[in-house]
Amino acid sequence: MAVIFRTDIITLPAEIHNFVKKRSQTEVGLNIFIEYSVDNLKDLLDILISKGIALSHLDWTKVVNGRLLLFTVIDLERSTVSLEDLISLIKDKEYVLEVTKADEFLDKFIYSRHLFPILIGDDRVVAIGPPMMEGIILYSRELLGEAASANLLYHIGYAMGKSLYEYLRDNVDRWELEDGMRFLDAVFSSYGWGRLKSYVKNGDKIIINVEDLWECEVYKDSNEEPKASLFEGCLAGFFEQFYEKRVIVRHTGCTVCGDEYCIFEVILP
Repeated sequence: MAVIFRTDIITLPAEIHNFVKKRSQTEVGLNIFIEYSVDNLKDLLDILISKGIALSHLDWTKVVNGRLLLFTVIDLERSTVSLEDLISLIKDKEYVLEVTKADEFLDKFIYSRHLFPILIGDDRVVAIGPPMMEGIILYSRELLGEAASANLLYHIGYAMGKSLYEYLRDNVDRWELEDGMRFLDAVFSSYGWGRLKSYVKNGDKIIINVEDLWECEVYKDSNEEPKASLFEGCLAGFFEQFYEKRVIVRHTGCTVCGDEYCIFEVILP
């Protein structure tokens, strides 16, 4: 019987970045360092609203020693105060420790160097944006050839999957296949790889459906045949450790080719 992960939930993209493309020339970024409390956050937002300022983006650091740094991009088009007066108004609040204008690049991007490093939970992560994603997937194929590129990505993914299994093993005493699958869904969805839609174990084969797999999205505007060698390797590395035997992973369906999901088969010879 297929195990289907919850789909009756509200989902929206998670913005964990601090690199924002400007949508208008009236947008500007601020770094605001404050003493953290819910009331202080509410008061700060009330200031912006009362001055006719639209909030385009908001990100923040972890709370450290009771303090928090906010990175916000605001639109001053309908503001009733100048940027200088707004900064002075915010600085006058007793809970505000520092306010600075965020950096800009070529008058097209607003970014903050204060939100660093990026964490998910307590673990440091790195974000791979579209240019780097395309470089890893497409240009490695161009430079190395299709077969060599696929082999390289598969083995990198394999090492990642093996490491994921070791992380699970070190933190959980006992588990079954469903536990392992839910762990993979938690990791892949939290880190932006994709979301497991469902899986079914049929004899010596596990069929896994994946939504919005990033590796395949790279091929949307490409004439190349889509492959998911990195993800295939990740599944292979995980399940070979899980079952303590060699497995074969096949990518049998792809959203780029018109399928509803990316489909992977884990075969236990």
